[in-house]
Amino acid sequence: MLEGELKGDIWILTETWLTSEEAELGHGVAGFRHLFSCRNSKEEHGGVSVYVREGIKCRVLEIARHPEIVALSIGDMDLLVTAVYASPRQANKDIDVFGELSNMIARIPAHRCVLIMGDLNARIGTLQRTSGPFDPHDPLGLSERGRLEGLALHSRRSQDRGVNTRGRECIQFCDTFYMDILNGCVDGDRHGACTYYSNPIVGERGAGAQ
Repeated sequence: MLEGELKGDIWILTETWLTSEEAELGHGVAGFRHLFSCRNSKEEHGGVSVYVREGIKCRVLEIARHPEIVALSIGDMDLLVTAVYASPRQANKDIDVFGELSNMIARIPAHRCVLIMGDLNARIGTLQRTSGPFDPHDPLGLSERGRLEGLALHSRRSQDRGVNTRGRECIQFCDTFYMDILNGCVDGDRHGACTYYSNPIVGERGAGAQ
């Protein structure tokens, strides 16, 4: 896994299928710090690995399991990076992925920027949050300006038009925390390319909120 020189500073892998012992002993990368959240056994699938280049100021804030979450503070409280893997099967086990994320963010000290990455198994089609830009002086958007901006839908593209329950929960989460989904609206992914092909036989595909 991860052979050769990594050119980026932070790498996030999901569904690693690693046990904690395997992640600890056999999956380090020279020049990088390896942080992870794993399932109890390899047969349980899932898992998150985060590789941070040595020399980058990084502090582990929380590591959770079910869903697997690794939360890191990068720099001097400048960037909160949260790596997540949420299994689609967890939707039937009363595990509230976005509730877990909300509680975690509420516990963590404020950062200038928050970046959530990984695999949420949330299909959102072309949806985007509807709340306006975050105003620290009006965090709930109660001012006249906030109400007007809340009417404008932030546009994004997606080659996957499907929307599931977790996708709707994802949009509600983004509205609550004034977060934008970057898939389909930033350089490098202006067309909202599909993020997975889950069944090569029937060609099922999707573009989630990774």
